[in-house]
Amino acid sequence: MPVSDAYADVDEARQVLTDEGLRPLRVWTVLRTWSGVEPGDGSSSDQETELTPRPKVHPPGSPALKRFASEAGLDMRGQVLVEQLSPNLSLEDLVGPTLTDAQQWFFRVAHDTGEAFGRTGLFRLAGQPFKRPLDWVLRLQPSEAPA
Repeated sequence: MPVSDAYADVDEARQVLTDEGLRPLRVWTVLRTWSGVEPGDGSSSDQETELTPRPKVHPPGSPALKRFASEAGLDMRGQVLVEQLSPNLSLEDLVGPTLTDAQQWFFRVAHDTGEAFGRTGLFRLAGQPFKRPLDWVLRLQPSEAPA
């Protein structure tokens, strides 16, 4: 079986978890472009791409996050752990494009209901994405981005 077929099977299995209501948090990448010369200058427009199938999101202080932090020797206070992201994603899909001075790259996390996860729902990478054999793992920290 080619690797791409195995990845498709993994994604299909994870989609079942979403279909059964076991993955209530949605995650998007957000490319925010400002009309001015820097973030906060002028008006903004967002280009969002939902990461599917829905990954597993562990909030700050969760047992899974504490275990991951301990095993990796990381201080992850206040951070969110996102795992089981599709292995079909590329590093570029996760770290974003090369930005201009008037652009920002975020992750937005929200409940099925649309309610923001955390204070603003916007997060930034807290380190490089980590590739495992069947998924990607992200460490995210809350962002205080200009709205």
